[in-house]
Amino acid sequence: LTGGLLWAAPPCSTFVWMNRGTSERNKNRAEGNESVPSVASSNIIVARLMLLIALVVTKGCNWILEQPTSSVMVWMRRMQAIKEPS
Repeated sequence: LTGGLLWAAPPCSTFVWMNRGTSERNKNRAEGNESVPSVASSNIIVARLMLLIALVVTKGCNWILEQPTSSVMVWMRRMQAIKEPS
């Protein structure tokens, strides 16, 4: 698997600016209002994606995460736990 590539494009609908009123997501509260079903399910998808990214990193693979520039997904705690390669 060394040298492989994971290219992921998780659903962005609850992470972008258009949905901020419903999701209540922002840079300081990227997990948003988890009582909203779409927010809760998106958070689960991101949590599983982070596990997948951790796995491919241990196998020496690279990864790309596709998100719009207004997405606050990058500010989620699990995303922040992923370290840049040194």
